[in-house]
Amino acid sequence: MERIKEIERRLINIEREIKEIVDLIIDAREQSGENKQVTKELLEKYLVKMSQYLKEKSKDSGESLSKGINLWKFL
Repeated sequence: MERIKEIERRLINIEREIKEIVDLIIDAREQSGENKQVTKELLEKYLVKMSQYLKEKSKDSGESLSKGINLWKFL
């Protein structure tokens, strides 16, 4: 159970960080049109890396870490 509590604490911290990043992205996009493309690319790069890491760790662990996650909830 301690591991679960640690995961929850860390996810809360990550959520806070991501929200701050989203706010920075909004500010950057308001500054110039070029920033819209750059921030899109940064977000895409991050999401691809995270997806690849989940796939890699799923393969290493022998279980699908994203199994049962409803991707429609992201939309």
